[in-house]
Amino acid sequence: MISNNINAKTDRRKQVIHLAVEILVAVAVALLLELAFNYHALTEGYSSITIMDIAPSTEEKAIYQSEFAEPIYMKKLILHGTAKKKSAYNISLVIINDFGAEEVLEIKDYMFKELKSAFTNINKKVKQIQITLTDPSEIQFTGISCSNEFSLNKYRIFFNVLVVFLILLILFEKKLIVEKTWVFYMIAALGFGSLISVMAGPYAVTWDEEAHYSVVHNASFSSQVSANSAVKKSFSRKGWYAVNTAEESYLIKRYLNKKAESGDYVYNSTGSLKNYISYFPMILAYHFGEKIGLSYANAYILGRLGNLVFCVLLNILAIILARRKKVLIAVIGMMPTVIFQSSMYTYDGICFSFITLGTVLCVNEIEKENLLNILFSAVLFGCGCIIKPVYFPVFLLLLPVIWRRINVCLNTKMKKRIGTGILCFLCLVMVGILVMKFQPLVRNMIEGNLSYGGDTRGGNTGMAGQILSMIHHPIAALKMFIRDICALDNFRNFGDGAENTILICNQMFLNLYVLGTLKEVWALILLPLLLLIFLVKPQGEPESFQNIKIFRKTCIAGVVLSVILIWLAMYLAFTPIGAGSIKGVQTRYYLPLVLPFAYAVWNNKINVRISKLRYYQIALGSGLLLCSACIYQYIIFGKAL
Repeated sequence: MISNNINAKTDRRKQVIHLAVEILVAVAVALLLELAFNYHALTEGYSSITIMDIAPSTEEKAIYQSEFAEPIYMKKLILHGTAKKKSAYNISLVIINDFGAEEVLEIKDYMFKELKSAFTNINKKVKQIQITLTDPSEIQFTGISCSNEFSLNKYRIFFNVLVVFLILLILFEKKLIVEKTWVFYMIAALGFGSLISVMAGPYAVTWDEEAHYSVVHNASFSSQVSANSAVKKSFSRKGWYAVNTAEESYLIKRYLNKKAESGDYVYNSTGSLKNYISYFPMILAYHFGEKIGLSYANAYILGRLGNLVFCVLLNILAIILARRKKVLIAVIGMMPTVIFQSSMYTYDGICFSFITLGTVLCVNEIEKENLLNILFSAVLFGCGCIIKPVYFPVFLLLLPVIWRRINVCLNTKMKKRIGTGILCFLCLVMVGILVMKFQPLVRNMIEGNLSYGGDTRGGNTGMAGQILSMIHHPIAALKMFIRDICALDNFRNFGDGAENTILICNQMFLNLYVLGTLKEVWALILLPLLLLIFLVKPQGEPESFQNIKIFRKTCIAGVVLSVILIWLAMYLAFTPIGAGSIKGVQTRYYLPLVLPFAYAVWNNKINVRISKLRYYQIALGSGLLLCSACIYQYIIFGKAL
């Protein structure tokens, strides 16, 4: 016994030493990479130099150009001046590539009216530069300069430390990634999620984030809330998501913090029970930041981080409690879109985590009876459905476990009659609740208020009018639903024609909305990864349980009915009345159904001859590659440099 304790302490000491060495190696590699990124600044660096002085003039000028006697390495281009609104400018550069040949590089960037300067990352040896304004009347330049200064970028260093450390864990901490997969997931999700929360900027970035932030701000824990000029600006979507340099991000934060010092007014809190359930971690973190005196920008970011921590904790519980599919939950939880939604002001990440954990507890109840599993699973499903009622069919997953418990008690005819009567009564109660819920809708339909229940952002929408239209044209409505759902051709990112050509799987898992979506080539990694974690069972994972066929059928029913409700909801509330196709359906709506779908397609017939360790290394390594590629391209390269 004593020797076992000594061996255990020795093993723990060795593991701590290994982890400490891996952290040091990751830091060393990250610093070397940072020096490599600053190579040109170290060898031919200079502080800001003026390319062109521009005297104030009433004349509108569309083109500014300059040619250098000797090519210079330009790290950043700085345009000084003012803009009446967010305005685009095009940069055409003649550059000298690494082989000494000339090339032409075209860049499009923006100047914002809130800032007095615009910054563009160049990182090329430039011989000639030409700047063209798309609307000369909107921008007035006072000067153009460039710089190539040495600087250590803390966000890039943190990103590189995180990625290298996770790679070392996959390669060398074999016991940890198999037996404590949740630790790997926690480090990845919190690390990448923190970068997103901080670097995305204190303004709306994700889907409808301005509306979600408005709810969070107004749902104070006190009876009254106050709003300043910065808060009021954040209640509507601005074009600041196009900010793409560290300097501009800093200036926007400073601008909003300055705005937060003026325009205060007080009004009554508008929080409701649904809002507190849907946004609880964001409300708690954001208003805590206000109470302790954080600046507006930092309080805004803290609210995002509260959402991230809460979602990650729920997913960690799901991984720990799951007897199977641990790696699937971890890999899907690491996907860029999932982390992105968990790191923003939105309830989508919370809904995903609620339903995922609820499904895990439901499966645990089937394998090993425990009343608490049913109760907590029902509560989690209920919270997820309060956030988004379209997922109500996931309650079907509880039917097998509830029926098994009821069936044991109904061992006589009298008890069966009593049980049947209770079930009928509960069904009537649910019908009564639905009638009460939809009573305003029916009343507005009768009164002819066709716009009732429509999109608050405007347009010819309305649930009342759409239902009446479907009643008048039932066959056409049925044909449209079957066609649109089966065609899978209505998924949209944000109305951009180029983005709409992206593969569905990339939109679902590798999508950061306006920041960008990884292109089709990354599907060569994503699709095999999804096939692996959904269809192939790792060695040593428990076999299928006794009632798997019944549970699989309930999963199929829950997923199919939820999908139908998603399309129906988008048609009723967000599609113009009488339209011949359904608008606005997005792949992210399917994310909470991932784990039920995994059990719907689960089988033991596909086997591969790889060890459990290798399976986990391939799955987690592929997930890390996809996540780090997306975060680097759209957060580090796109925002932090």
